[in-house]
Amino acid sequence: MCSAEAKRITEGLEQEMHKLDKTEREEDEFLKTSSAKLQDLIKKNDEEIQKCAHELLVLVDSVSKYKESMESTLLNIRRDVSETAEAISNVYKGSLAAELVNVRIAPAWMKSGSTQDEVKGILWDGD
Repeated sequence: MCSAEAKRITEGLEQEMHKLDKTEREEDEFLKTSSAKLQDLIKKNDEEIQKCAHELLVLVDSVSKYKESMESTLLNIRRDVSETAEAISNVYKGSLAAELVNVRIAPAWMKSGSTQDEVKGILWDGD
């Protein structure tokens, strides 16, 4: 009987060892699969990061070029405004000079014997 009991215990242990070996193989396979999936995800993540970094650099470059373009445009606008202001100033100076000439002529009209009301009528037509 002892021999049968020992044989039964030995067979039970062998079955348990077989189950344990099978479980270890399954765990090893799961670990390998998980590791491969992790490496694949890391690779895809790195590729996505590189893609986003490239897009960011392109965007920064585009913004930089746009900024340069706007700076150039603003300089041109400032130059044009300055030139326009100078031209308006010159026109105004010329107009003012012409008005001053007319004011100097007015006393000569007064000397010709015209009354003050007649001079007003000439200078301010319609009043």
